[in-house]
Amino acid sequence: MTRTRKEELVAQMTAEFQGAGAIIVCDYKGMTVESLEIVRNLAKAEDTKVQVVKNKLARIALKNAGCEDIEFTDTNLIIWSDSQITACKIADNASNDFKEVFFH
Repeated sequence: MTRTRKEELVAQMTAEFQGAGAIIVCDYKGMTVESLEIVRNLAKAEDTKVQVVKNKLARIALKNAGCEDIEFTDTNLIIWSDSQITACKIADNASNDFKEVFFH
């Protein structure tokens, strides 16, 4: 990924995080691509966004959006939505469906 693309991604996520009702960071280590697609499809049906992003880029975007500083470790995906309930519901459903590999 080029530096320009990274900057664009951080700017886009910063703008979206500023208006989000909830932002949830989840560890997905060990999930298959098919499992991740299920989570993405659940989120898409509820107008919620899910993105796997490098920890450093996510941390920069969260900081730029005025969120508290988070120390990222391992592999993470971020779920965010205008609705707190919807984002939490997606994370909860994913953790129930993939108990051994998905944590929020």
